[in-house]
Amino acid sequence: MKRVGLMFRAIGAQKRSLPHFIIAGVQKGGTTSLYAYLDQHPDMYLSRPKEVHFFDDQYEKGILYYKRHFPFESKKKCTGEASPYYIFHPHAPQRIKEDVPGVKIIVVFRNPIMRAYSHFHMQRRAGKEDLTTFEEAIAAEKGRLEGEKEKMLSDMSYNSVSYKRYSYAARGMYYEQAVHLIEVFGRDKVLFIKSENLLEAPRVELEKVYEFLGVRKEFPASLKKKHVGDYPAIKPETLNHLKEAYSEDQSKLTELLGDEFSWF
Repeated sequence: MKRVGLMFRAIGAQKRSLPHFIIAGVQKGGTTSLYAYLDQHPDMYLSRPKEVHFFDDQYEKGILYYKRHFPFESKKKCTGEASPYYIFHPHAPQRIKEDVPGVKIIVVFRNPIMRAYSHFHMQRRAGKEDLTTFEEAIAAEKGRLEGEKEKMLSDMSYNSVSYKRYSYAARGMYYEQAVHLIEVFGRDKVLFIKSENLLEAPRVELEKVYEFLGVRKEFPASLKKKHVGDYPAIKPETLNHLKEAYSEDQSKLTELLGDEFSWF
């Protein structure tokens, strides 16, 4: 059915809208909840499906393929998508800038340790992670990712499975990712919000998003959280190890974005 839907959407693809905004990250940070909230707004018509993954995994298919996922152009509708791998993919930000130059970028940052832990459990549930403990996965990560980003940078057609699946700790090094987005798009085109705030006070965070996108403040009927996992507590020694690993990155991030983006 999904394939049939996209084939139907190929009709008139040239007249379909490009997104006005993209939720570019982070994976396991609350992007599904934010997408669901915005999808209820009467002035928005979002992509189908939520995660198009055009600028990371599907770029060779061309811009008309991308436009199939959006509605026909309308001055009354604001449209967007949410592919949380974009922020971490070496080429995605520049590709977005070149193909959708006026787009606005939204990023939801979550406590990097909890993000990594949730990412690991997601991979386990999907049958894409053979290691049985989070500690094993963190220990193996450096070896799994070694040389993969360099291959992607030297060959734009190379899609690294390891870089996408096993980047548990690496994706939480937010500072360089945030700086890259600001350099590519400009500070006024990027909105950073905190996942924990979105979870605890969604209306407050949505108000920031509405103002950023220039749409009226009309809150969704349902603020039900999406994809909220329930896992056993992380081992104290693992928690301490990762806090130390993220310490420098956290300091740089708070200098860039403010003390709000400090988790420990």
